Amino acid sequence: LTLEVIDAIRQYARQASQHEAPAILKAFAQSPQGRSLLEANEELASDWEGILNFSRKATSLEDFFDAISLQKPEDHFDFNVEKVSLMTLHASKGLEFPVVFIVGCEEGLLPMNIADMQSDIEEERRLFYVGMTRAKEYLYLARSVKRPLFGQVLNNPPSRFLADIKEELKAYEQIQQRIRRETKKEDDSQLTLF
Repeated sequence: LTLEVIDAIRQYARQASQHEAPAILKAFAQSPQGRSLLEANEELASDWEGILNFSRKATSLEDFFDAISLQKPEDHFDFNVEKVSLMTLHASKGLEFPVVFIVGCEEGLLPMNIADMQSDIEEERRLFYVGMTRAKEYLYLARSVKRPLFGQVLNNPPSRFLADIKEELKAYEQIQQRIRRETKKEDDSQLTLF
């Protein structure tokens, strides 16, 4: 909720006979001012049912406003929605996903060691572990052989953290070899003129 909407609801509540948050919000949505705000803000209108449901947990309107001001996006993460979530290793704490991709598993990126941006190795190792344990079913650790970064092409070796993973837990897939095999199969079916 934006400050404009919160202020409008507070103003409406001062004049309303209801005292419980759900009743005030429901009446506000039916008022001329509430209808005008909902019509002007498509996102607010689509979220309104969820806002009403959330308000049922509050004992008062002020409790409701306090609760939504303390909310974080990950508090409302819907695991049933099919989408890709991009986030840092820090932001992944406390979340779980069926499939996790950690990219940039190269020295210089994990652990970070670029110019003046050096990091604490053990903290980076811990974050890497946090990222890996977010995967419920599949974990993919990826790196590039050559990476353009800050106007340079870097040839970074694999991250030292990859060596900490037991060999029997790893399954390697060389993308280039697979692409060559698939390309060769396609080439075999092509007719040539020469």
